[in-house]
Amino acid sequence: MNLNKRETATVLAALRQFQTIPEEAYPHFEDCAPLSPRQIDRLCERINTDVSPKVLRKPLGKRFKSLCNEDGYLTVIVPLDFDEMLSQDIEGLNDILDGLILGEYSSESLSDISWKVVGTSKEAILLEVTAKPEGID
Repeated sequence: MNLNKRETATVLAALRQFQTIPEEAYPHFEDCAPLSPRQIDRLCERINTDVSPKVLRKPLGKRFKSLCNEDGYLTVIVPLDFDEMLSQDIEGLNDILDGLILGEYSSESLSDISWKVVGTSKEAILLEVTAKPEGID
């Protein structure tokens, strides 16, 4: 998402204000926990640096570690064949993303996967994927 200077300032101000509210006063967190003050600091840093996620050309393999943030999450842009995306349910799509991002022979798997469509390229849909790589025991 690209924000202009005014939008960025508003989002940052709202996040900083949110840090001052007692946790029990959060009305919108029924299905998930709110970010901690430290996590909000990191999010503000990410917004301020405005670094675009890496577009994958091939699986990351062990290189994924260099793209993870301090919380262990990585965010990448994944080109996905349009027909392949439409033919999958969410679990199947998550498995495909796991292979495309980490590689088929990785000893890691992705959890807490979220994605959104951010564009198209030739015959592919571009998904911005955020996930946490975790080892398989």
